[in-house]
Formats: sequence, structure tokens, C-alpha cells
Amino acid sequence: MMVKQMLTMIVTSVLITLGVAVLLVVTDPIKKRPPIESLDFDAALGQDLSDLPETQPVTMRDRNTIAVRRYGAGGIDKPLLIMVHGSGWHGMQFHGLAKGLAAQADVVVPDLRGHGVTPQRRGDIDYINQFEDDLVDLIKATAQPNQKVVMLGHSSGGGLVVRFAGGEHGEMIDLAVLLAP
Repeated sequence: MMVKQMLTMIVTSVLITLGVAVLLVVTDPIKKRPPIESLDFDAALGQDLSDLPETQPVTMRDRNTIAVRRYGAGGIDKPLLIMVHGSGWHGMQFHGLAKGLAAQADVVVPDLRGHGVTPQRRGDIDYINQFEDDLVDLIKATAQPNQKVVMLGHSSGGGLVVRFAGGEHGEMIDLAVLLAP
């Protein structure tokens, strides 16, 4: 008799919960969202890009170029800071931070291959270590002899920095900084 009462209570509880859930789903109005016209996040981020440095092309080993922005004056007395963005993004995300660090470092902000506002070819890489090879080429093109090199990566850019630091060319950097890798 007691088992029957417990089963009745359980079934009743489940039915009441299901009834409330169905009622909530049925009475919740569907909200129409406006269509997304672009993936331009600049307005949402509220960044002032009026003093954004022009991009400079840097040629990679396969003769393709990547767009690079430089902040601050170079020199061997300041470290070279390379700021690596995450997937699907671009170097402009670092504009405010790069401006702030330019007094202490020679800051280089690339748009990784296939990324940025106007990449040569959107998307894919040709082989697994191509991003690492691009970073090697970028260091060779921008670092002065005996200049310390710091590589900073955000999100999947942080993962790329980890791969670089632990890989074949890790000795090319003196320090790695990871932001939400």
C-alpha cells in the first residue's frame, strides 16, 4: 500500500512539473530579433580608432603578405611585443592596449593569415604549422638583432603562442604572455 502511494506522489509531481513547463513554453511570446547585417563589432566595443596606425604588409616565406600595425618607436633598448589575436578576429582588438604599451615596447600587431578586414585569402592555412612559420617570418622581419621578443596571445591566439613557445622555434621568444587562452 505504501509503495502505491509513493508511486502516485511521484507520478503526480512529474505531471505537475511537466504541466508547468508546457504552460511556460506555450505562454512565452516569441521575440523577433532584427537580422544581423555584419560582424563588425567596433561599434559595440566603443573603440576610438581615429589614431589607428596604417597597416604595413610583411611578406611571408610563401610570398603572401600579412597586414601588420606598429605602435611606438623601435629600438634594441625596448622589447619587441607581438600581439596575437584569436580565431576569426583581427589585430585591431588590441588597439587600446597596444597604444598603452607603446611607451615600454616596440609593439607589432599582425592580422594572422586569413584574418583581418582585407585578407589576401579568407580562411584556411595550407599546412598545420603555417601560423608558427608566419610568426617566425614576422619576428625576422620586425626584430632588431639582440632585441628581446615577447609574444602575447589572446584566446586561440594564446594557444598559438603556447604552440610556438613549445615548438621548434620557441627559442626565438624570451617571454610568452597568455590572455584567456
